[in-house]
Amino acid sequence: MSHLDPRSLYLGALLLVCLVLGGGTQKGLPTVFVLELLSLPLVFDLALRRPRQPAFRWPVYAMAGLIVLCFAVQFVPVLSPGFGFLTRDAGRTLDSLVYVGFALTLFLAFGRLTPGDQSRMVAWLFLGVILNMALALTQFAASRGLSLELFPYRLGAGFFANPNHFSSLLFVTIPFVIYQFDAIERLPWASLAVLLIVFIEFAAGSTAGILLSLGCTLISTAVIASIRPVVRLSLLATALLGAGILALNPGDVLRQSLADDPLQRQQIALTTLAAIQQNLPLGSGYGTFDIVYPSVEPDAAVSNAFINHAHNEPLELVLEGGVPAALALLAYLGLLVWRLNTGRHSRIKLASLCAIGFILVHSLVDYPLRTSALVAIFALLNAVYFASDTLHQPDRRHRRRRRKSVQATSVAA
Repeated sequence: MSHLDPRSLYLGALLLVCLVLGGGTQKGLPTVFVLELLSLPLVFDLALRRPRQPAFRWPVYAMAGLIVLCFAVQFVPVLSPGFGFLTRDAGRTLDSLVYVGFALTLFLAFGRLTPGDQSRMVAWLFLGVILNMALALTQFAASRGLSLELFPYRLGAGFFANPNHFSSLLFVTIPFVIYQFDAIERLPWASLAVLLIVFIEFAAGSTAGILLSLGCTLISTAVIASIRPVVRLSLLATALLGAGILALNPGDVLRQSLADDPLQRQQIALTTLAAIQQNLPLGSGYGTFDIVYPSVEPDAAVSNAFINHAHNEPLELVLEGGVPAALALLAYLGLLVWRLNTGRHSRIKLASLCAIGFILVHSLVDYPLRTSALVAIFALLNAVYFASDTLHQPDRRHRRRRRKSVQATSVAA
């Protein structure tokens, strides 16, 4: 029987709790505060326990340092007018720093797990997804909407306030469904799980989620599964063709350009670009989008609706963080490519890369990483993908002692 690491159990349980309590998107939610408190033991563990070998290569740690530096810039003192900081709201930026610190803590903690324990995290992920799917089916079957007083927000689908973010949870799971069924050489059975996911997407009323789930299935199968090259190319070609058609948004399936709608995402993106130009080079401060946006919103687009996000993570981050945030985004994308070109990749790493890509694509039209549940999954995906290939291999002295022991046993025999 394999030894169960208490840290692995705690991380798995925390991931499950994130998938249950972390579906809200509003600022200052008590559920998010609870999750941040639950991550504090991991902070002390990371500070007090030094691993025998680094979990990641140095560019990954440099990336983490760059993220912290982006926040440090926002707290540079400004003497005119009066005394303050570069950010327009220090409290909101500090709150954003705590949230990002929560994500980085999970990332570093997941990264220190052995490859076997990282694989077990996928089981915890599946458990959380199953709970969300069961609740979503119950919501679909109920004649009246369900309300749970435990949550400080309305449950739109599963344990999520936003059905689109619930959809993101489902299609991000697809690469690991493909990975698991391919590992047991029962790949055709994965279609049953995908059909269930598509049905629940339909129940949640997410047409875009259905199409994205199908596309994720094609890409994940092509990248992860052990199939013939001609089949692989056919799947990728079909996925690219579908992506091209979806990009044209026929029938407004993505709900981006409703006629005479001040909330259409193209208009929000254009207004955000204007705000970026006015707040260069260092941005307005993390967490201040809804403060800055109304000041540049054109009169024709003003309405009673409250626009709290840009529905485009890169644009919102550049608005709030300026040039440093843009450089950090480019550095992260470069790091993904760099890691792909270094060393051999296991299928679980390829599954993680696919899921990371799906979240990044979704971030171009929404804000999935503003939910604690998805940011916890994102931390796990990056930890698995960027984990060093030599992690947890015995060091040279241990290998030398083991080699001598084997030689001595052979001589004695």
